[in-house]
Amino acid sequence: MAEKLTRRRVRSWPHRKWHPDDDAVLDRYADAVVTGRYPTAAAAMPDCCRELAAAGRRSGCRTSATCQRLQERVRERGHQRVPLWRSSEERVYQRHVRLLFEGRFKHVRDAADACANVMLRLRSKFRPRPFTAIRSRMKRELRSYDLPRFNGEMIPQELCLFEKYARAVAAGRYASSADATPDCYCELKRMYARVGREHSLHIGRLAGRSRAVVHCRIRAAAFRLGLQFPHRHWLPAEERIFDGWLRWYSKHRHGRRLHPLTRAANGLSDDLAKQGFRRSVCTCKWRLVTTRRRLLLWEEVGGKKSGHLPISCVPGESAVSATGLNGAEGEST
Repeated sequence: MAEKLTRRRVRSWPHRKWHPDDDAVLDRYADAVVTGRYPTAAAAMPDCCRELAAAGRRSGCRTSATCQRLQERVRERGHQRVPLWRSSEERVYQRHVRLLFEGRFKHVRDAADACANVMLRLRSKFRPRPFTAIRSRMKRELRSYDLPRFNGEMIPQELCLFEKYARAVAAGRYASSADATPDCYCELKRMYARVGREHSLHIGRLAGRSRAVVHCRIRAAAFRLGLQFPHRHWLPAEERIFDGWLRWYSKHRHGRRLHPLTRAANGLSDDLAKQGFRRSVCTCKWRLVTTRRRLLLWEEVGGKKSGHLPISCVPGESAVSATGLNGAEGEST
């Protein structure tokens, strides 16, 4: 009985031990995977097993063991474990990348999901590309394209353009950042058309940024450069100058023949400019009117009980500040 078991074990050993000829076949198919003849080791398995069986070797071996050994040979050659992209998959992928830059998809995950659904319908004997692989490749390669997209990062050309219009608003060529937004948006569109034509993807129309994003980016560029815009919070030094002109306007606002609001707004704008602050006449006029209305409401509810206005803004018996009087006289002359 022991001799029979020994003979069985001896007969089973050749089927468990890899012969050098078997390794030579596996090496040949591993080279074929590395060179791109087969996209993966699993795709080369049918031909490899068929050749081993035709040679009379490894006929009783499990396919999983042969596949595992072939994968080890492929990895030893430094080949990537990710399967190579076929030409049909590459065409579908490039088309969805162009659609992402053209604005058909707002997010990378939407473009990757649509691309994965299209790849599922491709007639192929290989396993379809998963959604995570497509999304990871898109996120990795979008940075190297250096193209603007709807929810993507800003490219250097866009940042330079936003800084250019931020300096223009600060220099007074535009009344506000909102007035500079249409011109910046039009120039941005022209830049998108030029960049899309010159890129290797040959994108006809880049989606780029919306008008609201352009407006916010101009203001962000001004903050980054330390520039001063008209529409911003009033500083304490500006409030002191405004307080004097508010008292003057509250005292002379009944003489409409002298246009007190226009004189007060012009004088306030000039005094702010002398101190290094820039406020347009329209901004000063709007601030005087709205603050005066709040003063009336403040007086109706009982003076200090509301507590939402500073005491210095309440018109009283005190004289007008010298800054306000000088600004008014200079404007009247």
